[in-house]
Formats: sequence, C-alpha cells, structure tokens
Amino acid sequence: MSVIGLRQDRRQAVARMAWLASLAWAPQGPALASPMVEAFDQWVVPADPPPAQAWVTPGAPKAQDFWTQPRDLWLHRSGLAPLHLIYWRDGALDPDGYRSACLFLRDLGFEALIRRQDPRVLAAVKSGRLPQEIPVTHAMDPRVLDALYAIGAWLRHFGVSRPIEVLSAYRHWFYNANVVEGAARQSFHIQGRAVDVRIHGVSPQRIAQFSKWLGAGGVGLYVANGFTHIDTGPMRAWGG
Repeated sequence: MSVIGLRQDRRQAVARMAWLASLAWAPQGPALASPMVEAFDQWVVPADPPPAQAWVTPGAPKAQDFWTQPRDLWLHRSGLAPLHLIYWRDGALDPDGYRSACLFLRDLGFEALIRRQDPRVLAAVKSGRLPQEIPVTHAMDPRVLDALYAIGAWLRHFGVSRPIEVLSAYRHWFYNANVVEGAARQSFHIQGRAVDVRIHGVSPQRIAQFSKWLGAGGVGLYVANGFTHIDTGPMRAWGG
C-alpha cells in the first residue's frame, strides 16, 4: 500500500483513495479525445473532498484497488529512450522494474561531467572527496514513483496520452553543491526523494495543483522554468 495521502486526516485520505480508484477504472479512450481534454482543462481539485462513495462509479473497483493493482510509469528524459514499465506488482516492488526506474532517474548531469573528466571532478577524486568509482544511481523513494504513477493515471483518465518528462530526479551531492545553481544544500534530490517534471501541453500550475492534492510531500511551482518539483519531505508548497 502506498503512503501517499496518509498524512491527511482519515476522511480526506479515504476520499482521495476512492477518487484515484476511479482513475484506474476509467475506460481508456483515444489519445487527446477532445471532450475528455476539455474536462481535464476544466477540472478543479476539490479543497475538501466529499465522502469516498461520491467518487466511485457503480461497477468500479474498491478504493484500495488503485494501489493494489500493478503500478506503471511512462516517463521521458532528454537523451534517453522513453521508459514504460511496471515497478510494483503483487503487493511489493517489482525488482527488475524498480531497478530500471532507479537507473532511468539517475544523475545524468553528473554522469556527463564524469565522462568529460571535468576538472572539478578530477580534483575531488584526487583530494579524496570523491571515490575512484563514483555512483550516479540511487535507490529512489518508492513514494516518488507512486506520485508519478498517480499523475500518469490522472492524465489517462482525461484522455491525455503523454509521458511525464523528468528534468531531474536523483542528484549526487557533489553535483548538487558544485554545479546546480540555487540548489538547496540538503535537497531531497540527493536522497532520491524528489523529481522535477513537466508534461507537454499541461501547465506546471495544473501539475502542482494535483500534486498538492495528492499529499505526498513538498510541491514547488517554477512557472518561469516550466516545471513542477515534487518531493516526499514535509508537506509544504512554494513558488520559484
């Protein structure tokens, strides 16, 4: 079971679970079917969800089915082949799917610096600040994957058939401290607990709105740069 929503009061958490179940049950239409897209554009995240049963269409699965069914991801990153996999099935992380997701969400920026033998990296290795073999992957917090899964289901519910573009996920502490401008020193990225995302044709405001409703943790809205930050830290929201 996912922990998303468990930080909310019980009634709201149940309502969220039930509505997410309706996402899983919703029939899949053609990509970008105009009536569904119009409904998506007009949908407003409820500030105070009604009782759980109000969300569930007759014949739909129970609320928990959204989290007990296989959980999939459809992601895109510049320079990588698109990723479409199942990372959770039969009540547990799927080892192969989870490893593939972590590899996909590795620190690509730091990996590029290492390959170029950037002087800053060479100096850090020589001084002992970095090891000879530098890892660029990290075990991602499964709750981050759950948030991405829920966002993907939300899009599909409204007929929006597009991958989530990941701009940044795991970030090595060295890259975070020495390369990323304005990065928080104790960023959740360095713990594998954050992602920066955008979706073609979907405003970052809309993604931030839904992410805050999910209640996974922190949500940062960066309108000027066109992306939304999502992490599994304390519940908070900000704009940049």
